[in-house]
Amino acid sequence: MAQLISVDTLTFLHQLLGRYLGTIKKVQSCNFDNNNTGIYRYIMSSIIEDCTFDENEVGIDILGSTRNSDREEFPVFEKDIFNCVFYGTGSRSIRSANSTPRIEDSELHTTLGIMSCNNSYANCSYEANNIFNSDFHLIFGDEYTTFSAGMLLNRGHNDFYDQIYDMLFNTYYDGDNITIDCNGNWWGLDFPSQPADWSEYIHVQTYGNNNLPNIIADYENMDISPNVFTTGTLITRFDIACQEESDENYIDALNLFKDILTDKLYLEKDTWNLCISKVFDLSVLLEEDLNQLILFYEDLIDNVPGFLTENEITAYIKTLEDHIKKCYIHLKEYQPAADMLSERIEEPESTLDSLYAVIELENLYLLSSMSDNRAALHTSHDKLAPENINDLSTKQAKHWEEIDKLLGFEVLLGNIENNIPSIPILMNNYPNPFNPETTIKFSIPEDKFTEVTIFNLKGQKVKTLLSEVIESGSNSVIWNGTDQNNKPVSSGVYFYNLSTGSTNLTKKMILLK
Repeated sequence: MAQLISVDTLTFLHQLLGRYLGTIKKVQSCNFDNNNTGIYRYIMSSIIEDCTFDENEVGIDILGSTRNSDREEFPVFEKDIFNCVFYGTGSRSIRSANSTPRIEDSELHTTLGIMSCNNSYANCSYEANNIFNSDFHLIFGDEYTTFSAGMLLNRGHNDFYDQIYDMLFNTYYDGDNITIDCNGNWWGLDFPSQPADWSEYIHVQTYGNNNLPNIIADYENMDISPNVFTTGTLITRFDIACQEESDENYIDALNLFKDILTDKLYLEKDTWNLCISKVFDLSVLLEEDLNQLILFYEDLIDNVPGFLTENEITAYIKTLEDHIKKCYIHLKEYQPAADMLSERIEEPESTLDSLYAVIELENLYLLSSMSDNRAALHTSHDKLAPENINDLSTKQAKHWEEIDKLLGFEVLLGNIENNIPSIPILMNNYPNPFNPETTIKFSIPEDKFTEVTIFNLKGQKVKTLLSEVIESGSNSVIWNGTDQNNKPVSSGVYFYNLSTGSTNLTKKMILLK
């Protein structure tokens, strides 16, 4: 069966699924507008470049993916998502499960930037140079599961603008063994002097009695303004290996990631799950023997260090087993991979764990049917096999709707947008740019005298929209582009300020005529 290699310069409108990437290796210069999901990428690698996503429920859905290994046709290994732009109120730019997608030189202007779940780590480290202008980025945990998620940000030189929260963790998140290194990024403010604590410029919010990850944030190692980079100091072997990978010294990076796993040092245990993923990605890139990699992973399973806790052992072994499954899939040995997923469905750690396995198995059935290796795939769950891509899209949408409920996604959004917050919140106005009017939403934690004021570029007050005591919770005001005398103002950049006495928050908007 002939395989479509690339998709170029197309527009996808009002579809349940814009483009399913099973065998397609590159999508370039395409527009995805008002789809349920713009691009769905499962397991096999593909490059998504120079694409625009507007008002999709999910821009790019990534499940269990690795990176591209075809260096002759697609030599840019490091870039999974490159130079893409995402827009949309209520939209998610990228949803990533059980993956480490590399995101570079992209702009995220959606309500939700990156949603990571099921042991996923969005890789925005080492000169990724993204612009994050979303309201917030979510990092989800999972009830009863050992798989939490994170983000790779160290030395990414990403610019974070106008966030409500930079990182938001749901009720079940467990970050005991997770580290997020925030150094080498710009976090939205220019400081004349060193702040007392990282929480003054990195906005993190958690719900429930969960454990936050270890946040590394040293002021002297932060980018002091957009596109002004600091270098910092490489401290750990994991940092050094990541830098080697960024410098395209792939063999040295692979060997060092393997050394970290084989040496089993206690102080490095929080990096092991990431090293497992890095070893797989680099082995695929370098065309290493994946059967030997399976043996490497199996040896690690047989020799688990005694100093790990029970939960740490479970997470460690599950991550190794998951990458053994990925090796089988990359080798197109779909049956053993399907057997592993079938076992997870029959003996799940949680309802969510079962749903994630069902999603993967459905994709695996379809991927197997599209492969040159047409050997029939059989498990005790053959009824899950989709008839075609459209059938898969319908099934997957229902599964993710259920996952959203179990993760508390809608409740979490409600806590932010409708309920009483723990701190004052000023949201991005909508629409922006606007003409003739725009809505400004905000939330305050208690009944308080509150002002919402418009200023021009010179800092001159244009109009006071609100100046009174208001109730706690979610509120909004509308500005119709007029001054205090109700005369129309000229086109240009304006600022809106929320003041509660103890808090001043300011954001930018553009009036176009």
